[in-house]
Amino acid sequence: MGIQKKYPPQLLTKSLCFYMVKAIETAIKVIVKAMA
Repeated sequence: MGIQKKYPPQLLTKSLCFYMVKAIETAIKVIVKAMA
């Protein structure tokens, strides 16, 4: 539980959402390049 001590839960959730969005955007770009 060391991570939760360093970061507040809200900040951790926000960063997780940010990385999920970035991963989805990257996946879409890869799919578009593959189809093009």
